[in-house]
Amino acid sequence: MAQVTGGKGNEADQDLLDVFGIPKNAPVGLVGRAVLPAATFVAGPASGALIGASFSSQPVQGFSCLVDVKDGSFWAMADNGYGSIENSADFRLRAYRIRPELKTKAGGGGSISVESYVEFRDPDKKVKFTIVNQFTTDRVLTGADFDIESMRFASDGTIWIGDEFGQFLLHFDASGKLLDAPIALTDPDHPDQEVRSPQNPWLEEASAVRLMNAFRARGVAYGNPKQPVFSPWHVHLIDTDTTGNRGFNTQRDNLAQPNTPGVNGDTGLVAANDEVVRLTKSPGSFPDMQASGYPVVTWTVNSVARMSELLALGVNGMISDRPDLLYTAVANFDANKDGAAGDFLDADGLIDPAKFDAQAHRGGRDLRPENTLPSMEAGLDSLVTTLETDCGLTSDNVPVLYHDRVFRAELPGETGGKSRRKLGDEVPARIRDVSLANIQDPFDPILNDGVIWQPSPTPSQR
Repeated sequence: MAQVTGGKGNEADQDLLDVFGIPKNAPVGLVGRAVLPAATFVAGPASGALIGASFSSQPVQGFSCLVDVKDGSFWAMADNGYGSIENSADFRLRAYRIRPELKTKAGGGGSISVESYVEFRDPDKKVKFTIVNQFTTDRVLTGADFDIESMRFASDGTIWIGDEFGQFLLHFDASGKLLDAPIALTDPDHPDQEVRSPQNPWLEEASAVRLMNAFRARGVAYGNPKQPVFSPWHVHLIDTDTTGNRGFNTQRDNLAQPNTPGVNGDTGLVAANDEVVRLTKSPGSFPDMQASGYPVVTWTVNSVARMSELLALGVNGMISDRPDLLYTAVANFDANKDGAAGDFLDADGLIDPAKFDAQAHRGGRDLRPENTLPSMEAGLDSLVTTLETDCGLTSDNVPVLYHDRVFRAELPGETGGKSRRKLGDEVPARIRDVSLANIQDPFDPILNDGVIWQPSPTPSQR
């Protein structure tokens, strides 16, 4: 930081001079300067993981606001961290009390010392949307929760801070505890509405990243360092499709016209866009799921054409009922656009799991009865990298491969498409109501006949 005097210049220059109380038209000159090294750290958890750094504590730089304490020190408020909501979940929001020793003509060291700090937190749960430290007691706020830019101290000692993600006004006590729910900025052109940035937590396009941040932090707190995988329905990914849902829900396949009221409870309103999850290659400026550190493995994709679109969009993996078709799509994909396919295959022609996760849905459920050894074999025959399974617990707490919480009594070919039946007695309602021995009774078992779609079902049949 530097102290300057004097000034003839533009309006912005004069504003700066006004901050230091320098008269207009005074001679311009540098009186003194002091430097806070970029590598200045203060106690706290490790930070910088999503920018490829491995800081063992919390960095003090860089500042978005300075408040003069009038005793030679300043409150310096750090910004949201590393520049975006995607990479700042491990950066704690703080204001630092710093004291510069200006280097002038008369001497001085030119250094800046960090005397103390206030850490902003929400232990009283005033924030009603998900934050990174959602499941902790102190609920320390991070740069993925708010992007703090301005700060003022009120006469009662409380602190008011402006945020860009909301946009919100935040009110803290002198210790950094949030006193009120974030105050939204009213839209001056629409007084009944509020201003919302693309990172606003009440937008569904921004909420998924925030939820994942909380789950990841919860896992780390319990000793799990692995990044969780985000697995949305593929129609929820933001791509270049203008209809927003590609007709996969026949009751919501036209954004321009109202839905037709019917037995499904349609409202007659114009259909909403189903695309709510942004990837790195997606258009727009909403929070980026992949840049936030989460691989995206989407479900359930059975069309080769759609598989190719999603590969081009940059998903990290796909779940499919047709693992044979998925292998074909991956093998034919030219990731680097050099005219040669197979960029996701290794030298043996297998899918490289480090490049793409091809998952067989409950085995190969369109090739063999789901969650059975034959279905798993069908998936492995198609060279998938992952067998996607579902677990349920029996009454004696034995995990079994089973997708639903309840049994279904339909026979093969009946509505519902699955057979969950007991040959003799009426099928029980829930998996937790029966023991493993009852399920595997050699004389009266509960069968999973499954259904093999021939041909593969259309999206509307899903």
